[in-house]
Amino acid sequence: MYYQVQPRNAGNPVENFHLVPKIDILESSDEVIYIFEMPGVEEQSVNVEVKDGMLYVDGDAVSGLENKSYNILYQERENIRKYRRVVSLPLEVDSEQAAAIVKNGMLTVRFPRKKGGKRLPINQPQQYSAQNPYNQALNMQNVQNVQTPQS
Repeated sequence: MYYQVQPRNAGNPVENFHLVPKIDILESSDEVIYIFEMPGVEEQSVNVEVKDGMLYVDGDAVSGLENKSYNILYQERENIRKYRRVVSLPLEVDSEQAAAIVKNGMLTVRFPRKKGGKRLPINQPQQYSAQNPYNQALNMQNVQNVQTPQS
């Protein structure tokens, strides 16, 4: 199965910079699982949305250095890290039944696979019914398109 995933930090202008979390995609016969690495995020700061076959993930992580009793002498880490990633979903997942959980800086989103697909028979004459108006029109069209050789 092919999954389209945008490369990390591809095309991000500096003024809109955000971190693109690393991702693992796992699948079984029953589900597809997306695992996003988002260190420092907590459940209330994560937003997960499914729209038009795409999975949108946003989240903020706070460094915890906003303690008023200390003066920051030197800091390389950002106070707030913003994460964002967009991933296309395969057609066979049921986004209505998806579930997400955040634990230890890891966001896990689980999509069950849709049940029920049906294989359609192709060119099996016993499947056609003469009473079906579509088949009658199809047969009439075939008759009208037949050309007889001219002598």
